[in-house]
Amino acid sequence: MQKKPVFNKSIFFTKNGGAEEATMYKFKEEMPEIKKNKLLVKVKATTLNPIDIHVRKNGNMFACHPFVPGREFCGEVVDIGSNIWDYKKGDIIIGALGLDQSGSWSRYILVNEHQITKKPKKLNINQSACIPYSSLTAMNIMKDINSAETGPTSVFIHNSSGTVCSILVQLLKAYGHHVIISTKKRHFERMKKYNVDKIVDIEEIITKDSIVEDTENDIKHFIDAVGDEKTDQLAIDLLSHSSSSNTYFYQLQPHVLYERFNDTEESIYYKNYKSVHFFMFVVEFTKYIKFFLDKYNINYKLVMTQPTDSNLQQTISPVLEFLESDNSPLSIDIHPEIFSFNDSIKIQNLYENKQIKGKIVINFDKN
Repeated sequence: MQKKPVFNKSIFFTKNGGAEEATMYKFKEEMPEIKKNKLLVKVKATTLNPIDIHVRKNGNMFACHPFVPGREFCGEVVDIGSNIWDYKKGDIIIGALGLDQSGSWSRYILVNEHQITKKPKKLNINQSACIPYSSLTAMNIMKDINSAETGPTSVFIHNSSGTVCSILVQLLKAYGHHVIISTKKRHFERMKKYNVDKIVDIEEIITKDSIVEDTENDIKHFIDAVGDEKTDQLAIDLLSHSSSSNTYFYQLQPHVLYERFNDTEESIYYKNYKSVHFFMFVVEFTKYIKFFLDKYNINYKLVMTQPTDSNLQQTISPVLEFLESDNSPLSIDIHPEIFSFNDSIKIQNLYENKQIKGKIVINFDKN
């Protein structure tokens, strides 16, 4: 029988700034107190979410310092409140946390029942930790596409190798859509398993003609996981020349866009918003771009996933069902090295120096 833990340990951001100056460890922190509507979870693995880096550098309007990063996790239920009925001690679960609460870079965390669901059986602990936020984001886009369409359509995903896009590709193909992707050559074989209709080398010059070879498959939905100005122009070229009267442009990297316009004195759209807080930027930027793209009949959405009071299990159930099916080829692109609790500064620097090759995972059981 597992002993009741005495101390917690956590990684905090104590202020805005660089990884070394802002990151602090606590090894003998007071344990969270269980409440009747909560579950106490022992985190086994968590991930580095790009939004955590942004929060460390620029702040979080929803929470004060010290702030625990980490937005998704895989862990074990070690205690439950008196009002919890669907989970028991020992259950292995995955979960997603909002920016208004302490994150999953803690050994023990308190969560609400609607924030978790059972771990996919076919995935290991490290893979499972990568699923919650990516699934929420993929389902967010999938819902929009299905709402806009009455049947199959053509979708282009720019930089499709990440977990979000890997999940999204499979959902799109399951619904019968025509899917063209761009990615690096090292991902070609993995992405071919998803039965995409065409793969374009992202490291070569990509044009409208290199993506669309016939009018039958004009791109109607452009999903951008890059966030640079060349991609903006490519989206306009593709979508404005589409035979469809309504086209859709989704951008998945709001933190990249924010840093891009803040770090650049000259920019196509962004110089009017310098020094605006990130979350205000999301609102104002979306208004501006919608207005800009309206003349091309392009609908715009800046995709920012924020778990709400909706039920995680219900929201991502199509993804979970697909993961458990016999024909699911999903492979999670995880960085070759799995990191430990003590590596938090190292992984932040690796990410900011663009030295990662896949999702970064912290495994709390690794020494």
